[in-house]
Amino acid sequence: PNPSSEFLFIRSNKRVNTISIKNILGKEIMSKKFESDQELFEIDISNLSTGIYLINVADAYGKNIQSKKVFIK
Repeated sequence: PNPSSEFLFIRSNKRVNTISIKNILGKEIMSKKFESDQELFEIDISNLSTGIYLINVADAYGKNIQSKKVFIK
């Protein structure tokens, strides 16, 4: 759900390699790599400050396959 506070869940039907979180200024706050063919990804965001963040999902070639803006409270 948006806003989120503890965990962020991302679903993708494409093979995901990296999920990165950037603050509204574009600074990367967190990046997590995945090696499996799973479709649902869970990211712990409990340590992030309240604010708006940009979530980018990339494939193994670094191509952005999904982007989302979320409010973390």
